[in-house]
Amino acid sequence: AQTGRFGPGIVTVDMLTSEALLTNPFLSYAFPSGVPIAVSMSSVSPTLYRGVFELTEATTNGSAIAVFSARDTLGNQGNQVLSGAALNVDTLGPKVTVITIAPEAPIENSATVTVPVNVEFQLSEPAQVGVDPLFSYTLSTTQPSATALPGFTPVAGDRARWSGSFDLPANAGQGAPETLSFLSSAQDDLGNIE
Repeated sequence: AQTGRFGPGIVTVDMLTSEALLTNPFLSYAFPSGVPIAVSMSSVSPTLYRGVFELTEATTNGSAIAVFSARDTLGNQGNQVLSGAALNVDTLGPKVTVITIAPEAPIENSATVTVPVNVEFQLSEPAQVGVDPLFSYTLSTTQPSATALPGFTPVAGDRARWSGSFDLPANAGQGAPETLSFLSSAQDDLGNIE
């Protein structure tokens, strides 16, 4: 991957050994926590081996280190990886980590005067260029279905920070206090959606 990160999809591993091997080598990628990825290696030539595995949304995220073991034709064991031992897995899309609202809670809504709410969303990573995140809100009583929030734009060109505003409906919170909640969907540069 050009970014050094691998998202969901098929990954091909080519392994070049310093000498011919007795049998196909053992290779897996181990995470600090989570299930390791076993890679079945096949011979392409006496010193080139290839394996294929799939990363899914369920694959552990983070850095994995190659665990390698092989025997040469004389039975000597080797387990050292000189290059390409790290695998950086990213199968999660951007999620909202911080929401800033003005006015702050509790928002005093008026049945006669529109109350604009300014919102800034901080994402865990930048949204993909050309694919803007989708934001929406709900109100616990008067607007339980999601209402889209159009017009949100990156703050100072930072695609991990998005701001915009919307007007609360006139009936919001008029009978009793309500909870204002937000929903989001964003895609990163690897196509991961959260």
